[in-house]
Amino acid sequence: LLLQLFSATGRQIIRWSICHGIRWSTSPKYPDWVEYGLSKVSICEATGECVEIIQYELLESLLEAVYLISRSDQGIPYRKRRLGKLAGNKAIIELLIAALEPLLIFEIKHAAPESTEQKPYRDLLIVFADDNQKTFKEHQPIVELFSAGDEKLCCSVHKLSDIHHALTSGQVYFSFACTTENLVYQRSITPLPKMLPETLRQLIEKSRHAFIAGMSKARRFFEGAAYYQQVREYALSMFMLQQAAETTFRSTAMALYGSERRTHSVRSLKRFNHRLAPQLNDIFPGGLPDEERLLDLLEDAYLGARYNPDYQISEQDLHSISSRVLRLLELAEAVFEERMAAIKV
Repeated sequence: LLLQLFSATGRQIIRWSICHGIRWSTSPKYPDWVEYGLSKVSICEATGECVEIIQYELLESLLEAVYLISRSDQGIPYRKRRLGKLAGNKAIIELLIAALEPLLIFEIKHAAPESTEQKPYRDLLIVFADDNQKTFKEHQPIVELFSAGDEKLCCSVHKLSDIHHALTSGQVYFSFACTTENLVYQRSITPLPKMLPETLRQLIEKSRHAFIAGMSKARRFFEGAAYYQQVREYALSMFMLQQAAETTFRSTAMALYGSERRTHSVRSLKRFNHRLAPQLNDIFPGGLPDEERLLDLLEDAYLGARYNPDYQISEQDLHSISSRVLRLLELAEAVFEERMAAIKV
């Protein structure tokens, strides 16, 4: 993942750092990692490039965090430098802290659908002070590194002032996410604004009204799809199913986040939804060949079923997609109620 993250020059820096900057010793005299510091000048001289210093610094922080975690796994005590208040022994959170030095981290866990034995979805909100010297563009590659290898992990970067604005303006997602119970790291005491109970009740009612209106439309699309399937108008049925799925994703986003992605692409709506209600993405997961094929059929139905006079779909595929869209509708309603219940009034 590291080699995929960085550019060609960055990869050259990584190779040099790994070969010359860290050594693993099997000698009893040196039971764990031994670090040899390389200066920025040394890196520049070795590679002939000095524009990748930021990448070197990120790598240095990552390697340091891996070293600390390795010692912890072996039961070797170490001094936690700049780790602040951390709940539990969580490797990814420790890596994020060491690499990015955020102000706050919130962790939200969403139960996986239909089975408590599945690995839960995790959403990490990484908050930086407004006067942080690095831009979000510099933080983004390392954040993407952590979430790229885990479909059930989502990481997002925020400024403290944006969190304050979201909480005071009454955005549902941040109201249930940015709570004391979800705070897993804070570098310093950072009070967050609290909404009055009456304001929270109004927020919940507004979100519920928006969600019910949107899902009522999605249900009507689904009923239309069932009718057209019954009269063997399969193209129209597929179009209605695509509209039911699209409306479900968009209604969920509007109710929980206060905004939506205006697109007919189900794939794009899934990406936007990943932080809000990730369980919904499992209904049409993609990935495996047959799952990709079903997702493509749903994705292509908006244009194909409407404008292609030769559009065709098998009865078996239509039935399979219809049953999944029904599950999507039901799961969206269950997840929404769960989110509302998580807001403490």
